[in-house]
Amino acid sequence: MKYPNQSRRRFLTTLGATAGVTLAGKSLFNIDKVFATTPYTRLNLAGLTLSSPTIVSYIAGVTAMQALPLTDQRSWAYQAAIHGTTMSGMMPDWNTCSHSTFELNFFWAWHRMYLYWFERIVRSLSGDPTFALPYWDWQANPYLPPMFQNPPTGSPILHVAARNASINNGTSNVGVLTPGVNNAFAQPIFEYTSVDGADQLIQLPHNQVHGMVGGIMGSTLTAAQDPVFFVHHANVDRLWDLWLANNSLNADPTSDSIWGGTSFGFFDENANAVSMTPCDVLRAAQQLNYIYDTEPAQVEQYCGNTQPCSSSYTVLVDNCIQKPPFYLNQGGYYGYYQFPISYQLGQQIYGYLQNPYNTVYLSHYGITCPTQPGVYWDVYLGLPVGSKPNRESPYYVGSYAIYGAGIADQPPDGDDPAEFSVPVNTAILAALKKLPKGGNIPVSFYTYGPPRTTAQGPAQKATVTIQSAQLTLQTVTPTGRAAGHKDEKKQEKKVIATLT
Repeated sequence: MKYPNQSRRRFLTTLGATAGVTLAGKSLFNIDKVFATTPYTRLNLAGLTLSSPTIVSYIAGVTAMQALPLTDQRSWAYQAAIHGTTMSGMMPDWNTCSHSTFELNFFWAWHRMYLYWFERIVRSLSGDPTFALPYWDWQANPYLPPMFQNPPTGSPILHVAARNASINNGTSNVGVLTPGVNNAFAQPIFEYTSVDGADQLIQLPHNQVHGMVGGIMGSTLTAAQDPVFFVHHANVDRLWDLWLANNSLNADPTSDSIWGGTSFGFFDENANAVSMTPCDVLRAAQQLNYIYDTEPAQVEQYCGNTQPCSSSYTVLVDNCIQKPPFYLNQGGYYGYYQFPISYQLGQQIYGYLQNPYNTVYLSHYGITCPTQPGVYWDVYLGLPVGSKPNRESPYYVGSYAIYGAGIADQPPDGDDPAEFSVPVNTAILAALKKLPKGGNIPVSFYTYGPPRTTAQGPAQKATVTIQSAQLTLQTVTPTGRAAGHKDEKKQEKKVIATLT
């Protein structure tokens, strides 16, 4: 059965006790004060250099913020503490980031708000009224952008020596991230239900970047002290827009009044306290007056709208880890467990996946470790035990990196176990073809990370414990479309053809 997770009541109680956060209250955000004469455009770092005006202004803004005292809410230390801090003594709005709080799904929305007000502070303190945060497209360019690398290639202000050395010198990168992004883009449901919604799925590649950059980026309590944090999250924010544009069924949880009505506190460029809700940030171009340089027209979402689809869930295998817990051991490179699939269940799965709106998810729950492991794992379903891993194989289902939730020394998120889900349609069909009469399907984990290697593989810093896993069927029903719609029938024929 599913490992118990953080409850909605507990999280709301925690937020309600946090200074500067008002739940389901009126936002203090005033749209009349937002718009400049022209929209701000967030640029791809791949087209910028140390001498580019955007980078010059970012350096100037960060320098000015770092010169301010902690008590100034615009200061570098205070702004970083809003995301997370190890400093004692709570100040308004400190430690209010939302990571892996999968029942409330504020990851995309909270970080959009956070970056928005941070960007305004940099714009003001840099003296550049045109400044907009650039973004690091780590899918296309997985190496740390040059201006953040070791000086003299990078700026001393943007460089953090404590990152992984091979990342800082440009000899290694953060890994392959497109499969994780694709998994999020294929999920039309935003919120966590029985499996991860898109707001949680996008955290998997996001987590990998944090862990691979390393140093203070590896902990939610210190990550925002690294200037690369903000360009990393600008890309994550861009992916929210792209997810909405990817499929007409993809939509924000606009009918969820709790989600839309929850307020979070920040500070503006004049150190005034401000508050925003997710309803204030659904349409970045219209509400916040910024766009990204190469994205399509933003999809306009409005709170109160009816969702374009609904979902239902059926547990196919409840106890994939039959002798829990399962360990990703420190010092190990490879680990696996197996779960049984009967002939009858295999035939049912074949039938389920003839419908293109059905997805089988493999979910892992109760994930904990004492500290940031500093590595990530490629996950395979059905890859024969002992086989060489290959991301091009049909058995590869994605990668997993733990960050925030589940890491004991990273409160408050670390106090609750982590979980992750990956869609496995292609992999389970390939595995079933090798099991015509049923049998055991292996789930394998291969460790990867920057070259801090030991004889056994990358230098994993902590053992990770996984309490349970489930195989679950998600059925998505487009609103207002009857089952057996002619378009669905055409897609079903294509799927059937691939199985024969």
